[in-house]
Amino acid sequence: MVVIRILGTATSLMPGEGCIPNSCSGVCIHSDGCRVTNWANAVVGGRQQRYEYPRYLFANESRDIIDILTAALHRLVIPWRRPRHNMIAVSRKEVVAALDRFVGPKS
Repeated sequence: MVVIRILGTATSLMPGEGCIPNSCSGVCIHSDGCRVTNWANAVVGGRQQRYEYPRYLFANESRDIIDILTAALHRLVIPWRRPRHNMIAVSRKEVVAALDRFVGPKS
């Protein structure tokens, strides 16, 4: 179990005020997220084809924790989407590669 202790507001945890962006995104992804190989089907040239791509998913019921992650992703210029109210997804191939460099492997 990972315990995140928040002192003050989410904005006080941002860069220049005691926390660098990749440590915020790394902590969030390692505690409540995962990197998966997602797949989808598409019709290409009249034929149904399956393709796969890497994707980060993060889920948390706390709006504060989601705000910390999305603020860190914004500062890292990592585009993200919200497929559900409690989930953040990073799916573009080049952006997933950039996030890989910041987050590092899960231990």
